[in-house]
Amino acid sequence: NELDFTAKTKIILESEFEDNIKKMDNEKQDALKMLESELQSKHKQSLQDCKDQFELEIAQQQILMSKQIEEKNAEIRRINGSNASTMYQKEQVILNLEKELPVRQNCE
Repeated sequence: NELDFTAKTKIILESEFEDNIKKMDNEKQDALKMLESELQSKHKQSLQDCKDQFELEIAQQQILMSKQIEEKNAEIRRINGSNASTMYQKEQVILNLEKELPVRQNCE
């Protein structure tokens, strides 16, 4: 009877031990899944942060480039205006010379 009791106790303890191991395995799997989910979430957030930073830098570069383009356009307009003024002056000199030319021809 005592051997019977010992055998039954052993079976019960082994069963409880196996149940505990399964329970611990399940808890470990759940913890791993939770950690994996957290890591994925952090990774996604990190990627989003990088993307946001990259887009911000691109926007800043575009603003800078727009300003530089506007400055160059202003410089070109200034040069073109200066050239137009010079061209007008040249045309005036040519007109004055043309007016004098017939006079010189007449003198010859």
